[in-house]
Amino acid sequence: MSKFLFDVNGDIVSTLHYDEMSDTTTIKQIQDVDPYLEANKAERDSQTSLSKMGDGLQKIASIPLVLIDQWRKEIGSDPLHLSNRGWLMRRLNDPAYSKLRTRTGNF
Repeated sequence: MSKFLFDVNGDIVSTLHYDEMSDTTTIKQIQDVDPYLEANKAERDSQTSLSKMGDGLQKIASIPLVLIDQWRKEIGSDPLHLSNRGWLMRRLNDPAYSKLRTRTGNF
């Protein structure tokens, strides 16, 4: 089996694995999500009101790219697309994903 560093894009490291026996190639992506989760917690803890951003929107979450990619594979489409808004809101309201949120409450 051959293993090569394929790409480093910001904080995402992609590694290419080639298995000669099965003639298959896989790409594995790794991202340290701890800085994102810590920043989300700090933002959530400092929340003083439901103030809106300049365009009237409210930031409710920050999701690492490797998780968005995993969700894309899970549902077979872009999890951030408007047609998947219900799915995304249920996911963000799930206590298992609470560390992604930058605001408290239900959405």
